[in-house]
Amino acid sequence: MIRKYFFAFIFFWLLGQIQAQHTPDLHNYKVSEYKAHNQNWAVSQTRDLWMYFANTDGLLAYNGNQWSKYPLKNNKIIRSVHCVGDRIYTGAYGEFGYWLRDDCGMHHYQSLNDLIPSKSMEKEEIWHITSEGKDVYFQSFSLLMKYDGKTIKKFELPGSIMFLNIIQGRKVIQSIGYGIFEIRDDDHFMLDGSDFFADKTVTGISALPNCGQGFLIATSTHGVFSLVDGKVGAWNPNFQNYFAESQVNKILLTQENILLIGTIRDGLLGFNADGSLKFHIQTSNGLQNNTILAMSQDNKGHLWLGLDKGIALVKMSENILFYKDDAGNLGTVYSMIKHNDMLYVGTNQGVYYYNNAIKQYGPQSNAFKLVKGTQGQVWELKKVGDVIICGHNDGTFIIDKAKATKISDVTGGWFTQNIKGREDWFIQGTYTGLVLYIKDGQNYKFSHKINGYNEPVKKVIQTDGDQIWVTGPNTGLTLLKFDASFKNITAAKKYAEKEGLKRWQNLDVNLLKERLIVFDGNKHYFYDRTADVFKEDTTLNLNDTNYQIRVINDSLWAKIYADSLVIMNGSKAHLVHHISVNRDYNSITFLDDATLGVCLNEGYATIKWKSSLAVKNGSALNIYKIVLGDDQTCLPILDKAKPISIDFIDNTIKVHFYDNEYMPTKTYYYRLLPFDDEWKVVSEQNFVEFNNLTSGNYKFELKSDQGFEAINVQILPPWYKSKLFLLLYGLLFGFGFWWLKRYFDHQLAVQKEKLNAENARLMRERLIELENDRLVQDNLTKSKELANATMHLVQKNELLQEIKEELMQIRKSGDQILTTKDFQVMMKQINENLTVQEDKKLFNASFEDVHEAFFKKIKATYPDLSSDDLRLAAYLRMNLASKDIAPLFNISIRGLENKRYR
Repeated sequence: MIRKYFFAFIFFWLLGQIQAQHTPDLHNYKVSEYKAHNQNWAVSQTRDLWMYFANTDGLLAYNGNQWSKYPLKNNKIIRSVHCVGDRIYTGAYGEFGYWLRDDCGMHHYQSLNDLIPSKSMEKEEIWHITSEGKDVYFQSFSLLMKYDGKTIKKFELPGSIMFLNIIQGRKVIQSIGYGIFEIRDDDHFMLDGSDFFADKTVTGISALPNCGQGFLIATSTHGVFSLVDGKVGAWNPNFQNYFAESQVNKILLTQENILLIGTIRDGLLGFNADGSLKFHIQTSNGLQNNTILAMSQDNKGHLWLGLDKGIALVKMSENILFYKDDAGNLGTVYSMIKHNDMLYVGTNQGVYYYNNAIKQYGPQSNAFKLVKGTQGQVWELKKVGDVIICGHNDGTFIIDKAKATKISDVTGGWFTQNIKGREDWFIQGTYTGLVLYIKDGQNYKFSHKINGYNEPVKKVIQTDGDQIWVTGPNTGLTLLKFDASFKNITAAKKYAEKEGLKRWQNLDVNLLKERLIVFDGNKHYFYDRTADVFKEDTTLNLNDTNYQIRVINDSLWAKIYADSLVIMNGSKAHLVHHISVNRDYNSITFLDDATLGVCLNEGYATIKWKSSLAVKNGSALNIYKIVLGDDQTCLPILDKAKPISIDFIDNTIKVHFYDNEYMPTKTYYYRLLPFDDEWKVVSEQNFVEFNNLTSGNYKFELKSDQGFEAINVQILPPWYKSKLFLLLYGLLFGFGFWWLKRYFDHQLAVQKEKLNAENARLMRERLIELENDRLVQDNLTKSKELANATMHLVQKNELLQEIKEELMQIRKSGDQILTTKDFQVMMKQINENLTVQEDKKLFNASFEDVHEAFFKKIKATYPDLSSDDLRLAAYLRMNLASKDIAPLFNISIRGLENKRYR
């Protein structure tokens, strides 16, 4: 009973000693994230860095950005996975084979069951797969097979077996009830002294750390042992009972010669080669489940854990260790410093200290002690001379080992700055302005509060002897000038929009390489002393502005992002860590020449600094496929130098990418040229979607702090804009142009013909008009001639009538000598002339020429008219008076009137 309680005491004492140490970075992948069963039985990695997990629901694939699940037929549980070349071998109940991944990231399964008699696998479950060269070994607890790529060979063994291990070229395996065997030349030989393990369950075999021979053998409930030259011994006696109680399930000797032990009950332990504990990761300090089912180290040295509930990644290869204060014993860390082999941590709860804390196996949670009297918010711990100054919410203290001495009651010691040229003086920004401290012997004492500036001062930067820049939470940036005694402020100038700062409140200010740098939350600016203004710093703002600056020393500075820290040496990035750093001014400092202390939002981190540790060249980013809008069609990207052509009908695309830097949070930026000049944050973790792209050539660029990738995409024009159709359009246009030309030529000819016809018609009409005019003129002429002729006839008849009457008068008077015969002859001639038959014909002909229509109409209307009637009508038509017409008829005027009346 005493022995039992003693072992329990030892177990819980060791358990307390290994809690809350410095541990590597840990990230848990939860069931809700990878969306499969909680149990993960095995882990492996391909040469192109994809991770694979044997999960109860099937094969899990992870490329760093996207999880995929591939179940077996009948939903069999996959118990083992092992990657060789481009093949992913898996084993299940009654089934084993391999998967191949195509260029689009899809996996296809090929069973190997047909290579062995069908009944041999009916009741076997493949729990373990390993390989040596081209040979792949599959095993259940009663069957071991070797696959050389073509055939399967079965091994004959003395009994049931545990896991086959290949150690430094030697294949060793436990046969339950017998001991440890080595397989050579397809035969098995028992190792000397291994019968010690006949009644034990061996869960892991590895090489001994720092030992050229022998084996380290872990058992489930009896502890961990060494087997050297046939002799068995406890490997780490102090932990042997702990190993038995925690139930060791897996062991792994890493590339760095660190022994990892995974347990069923208490998570993961890491031991140095000398057996000292390096770290312990369990549920109390971040691990989501204490049962380790599988362990595998990837080609970057990181450790993957398959858990009974979830998956975990331990960043073993990084030179950073974390102290996670999950229990909240310390609070939020704002500042830390190492002095005289003591680590001091300033938090929102006070100052804590620990002696010899910077060993890699680190402090325990109960090892930190509070410096009495420092309870409350601590803003700064700074070494000034040989003492530590503590800027506190309640004032300022000097810390000496575990003792705090208050030297100022001025509240809020935010930031301390040594005064150039006065090494024994330092100035401090507080809640209510500036104060000065002066060295007094070995310590410092409060001297005075500086007059002339009473606003809160969070950061103090001295650029010139009597000039100091100050900034506060809401007071902006101010340049102060002091008198020689630093008692009074002689001048103060605020810098805001007029001086080039678009945003002037809550500024972040640093002195980087003797240049005053201001970050306004959007962009970085530098102070131009000549122009007395701030100008945008194009170098710091190049491609990225979303970070704050912290100056570490004369050569090193840091970029602090929301989820990562980049250590810079000049313009070159040396270290990138994906951690959330406390953004206060005092959050990063060198603890010693080789260790950088970083205050985190939860706990702190220590980084082993070496100037040779630079960011690896090359890009971890990989744009590997484009999925079209139907989410069914995939275009693999095999040659990034060649543009990817996409039909216009598929102009909604998703560009998929991944990177093999496995980290908890990642931020990617993209742009699509020529449309987007500004970088945008990727909203999804593994693809960027573009909708309804117009036809044309695009360049998709993607970047992160892990690298840069770009591809060219060509959206082909729609079918009606294709080259063939453009040629057809050209032909149709040419034909249309030709047809239109012919049409218009024809129309022109028709119009010309019509115009000619119209011109001919007009010409004819003009000729007719001219002819009519001529005829009218002729008619007028003839009318005049007719009138003249008529008048001539009238005159002639009148004259003849007068002659006749005169002759008759002469005859009656008897005065003349005129014979009767002569008289009769003359009378005959006169009467003949009076009858004027020829004149009548001439008149009628002339009248008909002039008044042809008149005669035709009157004859047609009154066909019974006599020739004299027509003649009279003609004279009346000519408007001749009765006295002129009567002689033409050789009648009296009375007779003419009677004739007209008729």
